[in-house]
Amino acid sequence: MSEFQDRDRALSFGADARAYHRARPGYPAQLFEDLFAVAPRHPRVIEIGAGTGKATVELTARSAELLAIEPDPNMAAILVETVSGSTNVRIELSDFEHWRPPAVGVADVVASAQAWHWVDPTVALPKVRETLAPGGIFAVWWNRTRSVAGDLSEELRSIYLRYAPRMFDPGLSGELSPGTRATVQAIRASGAFAEPEVHVYPWEMRSSAREYVESLGTLSASRQLSAEVRQELFESIVRVIDDAGGSIAVGNQAELVMARRD
Repeated sequence: MSEFQDRDRALSFGADARAYHRARPGYPAQLFEDLFAVAPRHPRVIEIGAGTGKATVELTARSAELLAIEPDPNMAAILVETVSGSTNVRIELSDFEHWRPPAVGVADVVASAQAWHWVDPTVALPKVRETLAPGGIFAVWWNRTRSVAGDLSEELRSIYLRYAPRMFDPGLSGELSPGTRATVQAIRASGAFAEPEVHVYPWEMRSSAREYVESLGTLSASRQLSAEVRQELFESIVRVIDDAGGSIAVGNQAELVMARRD
């Protein structure tokens, strides 16, 4: 079963939306600079899967008007708080597959941050094209893990393989993630857009042991573990990081895919 078909898993993040908002990182500023450099000035933006608003606040600051679509009511409740100071944002509680655009060509930008892999592209891509004005930009992006710095990498690998092999991420070693490559292929296959562009933004985040496991706790794979296994996994990770000085540096890369509607 592909991720976009697993609706229960997609909606699991709202179980502790506040922890998600606290633990998940934002995105490099250059990503938004590159996106809005090719978009119309002060564009009309629709965001798919806005979550708690990590990207919404950045999009709102550069948009004439923004519609944030989010299917999870718990996530949407935090989103309301996140954008409470903005006057150009509307929020609709819906998944994108069932959402109906009010008219053809109502958006200059359709964006999705860290959420596109939960959407069925066979339904969503034609709807994105319908929603965009001619020449409008479709943009999706994710944060992806590149590596854990230093000797901790091998120690953490052993812990993951013991308690939760499916959570082990060997890192990207500089190449594009499978999800980004699949998105590029789907956009090409749809025939609805010009050739997609891909931009990569390497960055590093240093976290305490507690911050690191709190971030892990927001991952869908973590939520599939039993409470007992998850506790043992997290306690083992905390001990290793504390023994190594109490913090961990994780190399990341944000990956942005943009395609223009013909």
